[in-house]
Amino acid sequence: MAMVSMGVLDAQDYGLPQRRRRLWIVGVNTNAAKGKFTWPKPIRKKVKLSEVLGRKSNDMEFPSSSGGRKRLREGLRNLVRNNEDAEECWVIDCAASRKFAGKPSFEVSPTLTRARGGAESFWVTSHNRFMTLEEKALVQGWKPMSLKPDDLSARELGMALGNAWPLSVSAKLIEQLNKCMGWQPKD
Repeated sequence: MAMVSMGVLDAQDYGLPQRRRRLWIVGVNTNAAKGKFTWPKPIRKKVKLSEVLGRKSNDMEFPSSSGGRKRLREGLRNLVRNNEDAEECWVIDCAASRKFAGKPSFEVSPTLTRARGGAESFWVTSHNRFMTLEEKALVQGWKPMSLKPDDLSARELGMALGNAWPLSVSAKLIEQLNKCMGWQPKD
């Protein structure tokens, strides 16, 4: 017999500076389980995007596409309209659909998707530039040094990051499954 449970988990609740809500479905063989499965509790300390960003740019980078430039202008106008300080860490999604265009995020990256991972997407006001590939890896929980495959272009690697699961969420789920099954890590 199996127990199936569904839950929505957000990467920003598990130590990543990314808003990434995803439905997770967990199935457990109740004949093999040693306990009940419980969903991981969110961690208390939120990680700010500014804590993982690298260098600031003295020169302002602009999107190469007209649509990206339009979304950047709209996002900056909304910050001014709402009396927000653009020197702080706001992210403007220059690759957003109309539904999300012009809605800056404070200290958290919007959801990194396959399309956004491989494109000029997240422009950071405090840094006057787009997030780098290494920074996109960090908001997914990956160590940038592990991203050096010789057979992928930067665009392909960014797309792969957009398809990836956030590591800290996966790790918390596996930890809870191990407890349910009675498996304890060896010291």
